[in-house]
Amino acid sequence: IPVIFEKQDENLIPIFHSNLNYTVNPAPDFTSKFYDGAEGGKNLGCNNYACQRGYEITGIAAGVGMFDLDNAVVKGEGYGDFSKLKKDGFSYGYEPKKDAIVYEPYANKLEDGKYEGHWEYVEAVDGDSVTVSGANSTGHDNEYYGRVVLTKKELQTRGAVYLYLK
Repeated sequence: IPVIFEKQDENLIPIFHSNLNYTVNPAPDFTSKFYDGAEGGKNLGCNNYACQRGYEITGIAAGVGMFDLDNAVVKGEGYGDFSKLKKDGFSYGYEPKKDAIVYEPYANKLEDGKYEGHWEYVEAVDGDSVTVSGANSTGHDNEYYGRVVLTKKELQTRGAVYLYLK
């Protein structure tokens, strides 16, 4: 005799350990083969997640563009030089757009006073609200943390620069 179970509603909230301070954190939605990553399973760092989410949605492999953007934004060799990014066929800007990858060089202030950057994918822009999704790698918790809503001002404070995929 088959056993019939009643449908149960579950509220799954991902565990998220980070010095990023988010107030909105809807449940994750893993439906794509693009999240399987090199580590296996769905454990991704922020850059891997943003790149793979961009590929899933737009079909554009943005790894080279992300590397170029990182070199142009982070002080060091190539700082301030966006020509390689343009040469490789990518555009960038400081205004959030749907289906862009955002790099936030001042997202995490470390104990030594230096900053650690963070990558996220822009899911939607509605007025001053920007919905992003991402993963985080702070040592042991390479986890997808869902979608969060930030203001344009919050992103500007983090030094946000956008890699446009469309």
